Amino acid sequence: MKIAILTRTGFHHASFINRLQEEFEIACVVRESYPEQKKDNPSKSFLKKIGIGLTQDEIFLNGFYEKYSAGFRHHSGLKEYLKAPFDVVIEKKSTKYLGINCGDINSPDIEVFLKDIAPDIIVVLGSSIIKLNILTIPKIAMMNIHTGLSPYYRGTWSYGWPIVNKEPEYIGVTLHHVNSGIDSGDIIYQTRPMLNVHDDLNTIFLKVVSEGIELAVMAVKEILKNGSIRSYKQPVSKEFISKAPSPCGEDNAPAFGTPSLPKRGKGELISPPLRGGPACPVGRDEGEGDVCGFTNDLSSNTGRLYLAKDFNAEIARRCLSNLEEGILETYIQKKDQFDSRVKLSGFIPPQITK
Repeated sequence: MKIAILTRTGFHHASFINRLQEEFEIACVVRESYPEQKKDNPSKSFLKKIGIGLTQDEIFLNGFYEKYSAGFRHHSGLKEYLKAPFDVVIEKKSTKYLGINCGDINSPDIEVFLKDIAPDIIVVLGSSIIKLNILTIPKIAMMNIHTGLSPYYRGTWSYGWPIVNKEPEYIGVTLHHVNSGIDSGDIIYQTRPMLNVHDDLNTIFLKVVSEGIELAVMAVKEILKNGSIRSYKQPVSKEFISKAPSPCGEDNAPAFGTPSLPKRGKGELISPPLRGGPACPVGRDEGEGDVCGFTNDLSSNTGRLYLAKDFNAEIARRCLSNLEEGILETYIQKKDQFDSRVKLSGFIPPQITK
């Protein structure tokens, strides 16, 4: 069978490619660039860097992104959790590698390229939202790693919002078939990472994405062995979703089925993400949003769908505050009780236990 990979250019994407290449012969790898950030003139960039002319929220968010996005590339957890090399893609002679601009994943040229490859399986981590012309190309399956537990948390930054909402039992990863919705395809596997009280946003993301990569490896092996793979329909009724308040704190989140839309005050900044970082609440593998033209999908009334516009300084502060106040310690102390409130499909025990 022919296997193709659609992904981006970050460190965890490189590890994703290398990990699959360790196990399988890959026909092609398509790497989509991150969106270009608007560049200021040098003098304006310098003033921003030292904080002149910025609001308090802007200064806070710059520091937040610096620590949990740009700082990600220096994090010790890269070596600890990512099983395969992450600093460079180890190219194989038998594999075709193609780099494309952000948003070109659905272009006619890529459609022709993939049709010529004729893959049986496509595995996705981090691409823009994939449209029907590409969805229909693989003969057996197109599978995506979503760094959240669908359908409860869909969209962007799905490992961060459960912390904001004091629901750490919803931190996890879903491997699902790709359809035309946002993280709404049939579920293949789900798991939760092994968290500890010292985890920060960087280590939480690394644990989640590392578990997701291992789920993808398991799924491809099953398809190669059996020719198909079992999957589970995502719940389409609110009756399937736990409505109990989170045991980790007051139930300060909206009811399932309505995305949280925080109010924005005058001067409040929705800051663009630094390229390639896990804490940025946009970007497909950070929550499956299309940063090149996000399409809001409210056709499903299950779970919460978060968009990039829902993130701001208030949300970032709440997330860090909840971590500092010991939300993970509370969760870990009664983990089985908390986890039992969340129905998962195709559950696989975590493969990375550090």
